[in-house]
Amino acid sequence: MIVISRQPTEDLANARYDREIHQAATTALADSKYLPLRRLICTVSGGVVEISGTVSSFYLKQLAQAAVLHLHKVENVRNLVQVCGESPVLVATTCAASSNDPPARVAPAGDSPTSAAPTHAAPAKTS
Repeated sequence: MIVISRQPTEDLANARYDREIHQAATTALADSKYLPLRRLICTVSGGVVEISGTVSSFYLKQLAQAAVLHLHKVENVRNLVQVCGESPVLVATTCAASSNDPPARVAPAGDSPTSAAPTHAAPAKTS
């Protein structure tokens, strides 16, 4: 009895797709108009793109993810990009918000950090 395994062929196809995805992801980041995204590193395994490096804001972290998520054959994105340099108030607000909450209002430049309250907050009760 002869048994033919498709595993080596599938592995070769996956490796080829991973190389193609890696090239496309690297190009997408390198062609970004945002310089910090050009410095990020990406690896690919099994159609999963892993992005790493450091940026100065959560906005840039999301842009990096969006740049590679839509690429052909990408199954998933692991965004391991570190954010350094954000305002502690903004980071706390961003991290504390759940997916069911509406986005929090961010204070304009020059306002005190305590004036940034979520838009859905009820007015304070006075006694």
